[in-house]
Amino acid sequence: MKVNPTSLKLRGTGPTIGIDASRANVAKKTGVERYAFRIIQELKTLIPPEFRVMLYSREPLFGPLADLPQNWDNRVISQPRRLWTQIGLSWEMLRRPPDLLFVPAHMLPLVLPKRTAITLHDVGFSAVPEAYSLQGRLYHELMTRFSVRRAQAVFTVSEFSKKELRPRRLNETKYS
Repeated sequence: MKVNPTSLKLRGTGPTIGIDASRANVAKKTGVERYAFRIIQELKTLIPPEFRVMLYSREPLFGPLADLPQNWDNRVISQPRRLWTQIGLSWEMLRRPPDLLFVPAHMLPLVLPKRTAITLHDVGFSAVPEAYSLQGRLYHELMTRFSVRRAQAVFTVSEFSKKELRPRRLNETKYS
């Protein structure tokens, strides 16, 4: 597992917030990637300097995403190419867990810090199963259930998405 060293000492002395920036750090952004990008850009203006923020990505950040406040940094986790969240990000959570991990655009890693939050966008794998392989549907179903059960906070992008998750008998008190 190859992880680059942090390039600078973070100025914040308070808790560390980790954010999965892997989906926001792509050249061609679809809806989910745009959401992740915009959320991270907005958080740059909202998180006070007492907090430290670590953005996790597969490659070095580029474009506006790379313009980081002094209390923010980027940790590149370049391996593996497949199952990056489940293997690479899990390894990082095992080695150097933040106080809170926020995943704005995908599933949670298998290894988690004490506090996690996730945004779930939809259950397209269930609503449009023909768009996914059997393996893809099973993976997304299992990881969605895992993510919702393990996260302390679950954000949905709409009331429709929230309603789509109800048949999975998931704890609704976690939803925003």
